[in-house]
Amino acid sequence: RVHGDLSRAQKMLITGNASQLRLAILGLATVLQLLFSLFFGYIGIARAIAPIQRKLHLISSLTNCVGAIGTLLQIGAADHDASTTIRYLIYLGTTPFLIVQLHLLTDSPLDVQVTAASLQAMVIICGSAGQLHSSVAMGVALFVLGCVFFVAHLALLVRSYLEFVNLMSRHTNEPVARRLRAIRNFQVFSIATWLLFPCWWWAERFRFLPDKWEPLLMLLFSFLTKGVLGFLIW
Repeated sequence: RVHGDLSRAQKMLITGNASQLRLAILGLATVLQLLFSLFFGYIGIARAIAPIQRKLHLISSLTNCVGAIGTLLQIGAADHDASTTIRYLIYLGTTPFLIVQLHLLTDSPLDVQVTAASLQAMVIICGSAGQLHSSVAMGVALFVLGCVFFVAHLALLVRSYLEFVNLMSRHTNEPVARRLRAIRNFQVFSIATWLLFPCWWWAERFRFLPDKWEPLLMLLFSFLTKGVLGFLIW
């Protein structure tokens, strides 16, 4: 009995430490995104010269603010499923705006921006439904459908970039060349980052990673998608 009591006490201690670590990481992610939001907001309002720069920085500020609020809500989530649902709501409230940033860089018209943001929203909706669905087969089917929307969005992004390059090809000065290189690097980094999310989806859906990894991955992906991309624009 004594050994049983010790075993229960050890399990409670481990669970308590894991819970405290989760809260600490999510708290750090919240603070980090708030700092990013304040920084990009300041840059957009006080330092941006061109209107396009102001829009880009203010979008970065907005997405980090929404992300911080969502991460704060995750701290109070009752269980892993609730935390996952909130995480996908964060994606839905931030990622379409990040997509708009990419299309603003290539001077895409408003209808293209709306279409791209809508396609990305469908990717997130399919991904979240597939993750939370009780049937593995249906979950995978929804994942595949999300991939179809993703490919459609990727094709639209590439087309917008190529059209912009063609438009700018009549200007051969160095500033234009630098802008094209910067846009290409930004898009390549964005796409490389996006490809990490399907890996996380599979790892989470089939329990390749324990639930305790979620806060750490949240911190990492928040830093990459909302912080690093914002600094690349800056």
